[in-house]
Amino acid sequence: MAKGQANGPGEVTRRGEVERKIFNPKEPQPDVRRWKWVELDNGWVVVKEMAASDTLFCLDHSARPMAGPAQFKLDMGGLQIWQVIMSCYRGPEADAPRVFEITDVPVVQKLRGEVWNRLRDAIDEVNGLSDSVVEEAQAFTEAAPAGLPAT
Repeated sequence: MAKGQANGPGEVTRRGEVERKIFNPKEPQPDVRRWKWVELDNGWVVVKEMAASDTLFCLDHSARPMAGPAQFKLDMGGLQIWQVIMSCYRGPEADAPRVFEITDVPVVQKLRGEVWNRLRDAIDEVNGLSDSVVEEAQAFTEAAPAGLPAT
């Protein structure tokens, strides 16, 4: 790589070298998760981007055993319920509490379809999974040459 070129974020110094701040897990990390207000029938919630721990919690609580002892399948309905529980907050502040508790699964299950869809769409959007975000990513992804598999 030529001097002054960066293969990612960073500042180019006068000497043409790229300076990057190395991540320090010991430093406090700011809450920079994306979020969005969503209107329910009887109030509003903030849907926040899930942290890795939230995603792992949802996957762990949605795994169902299959035939063998080491075989599991993912319960997609359960996964979506846990995502709603883990994503809905009382405000955008970093210390805002969650709206739903683990014991509120029956309440989440009784949400109207339109409200459910708004929450699901917001969860996808803040986690970078909405159709528009995926389309933007695809627009910037180079297609594989003909006859070669995309990797």
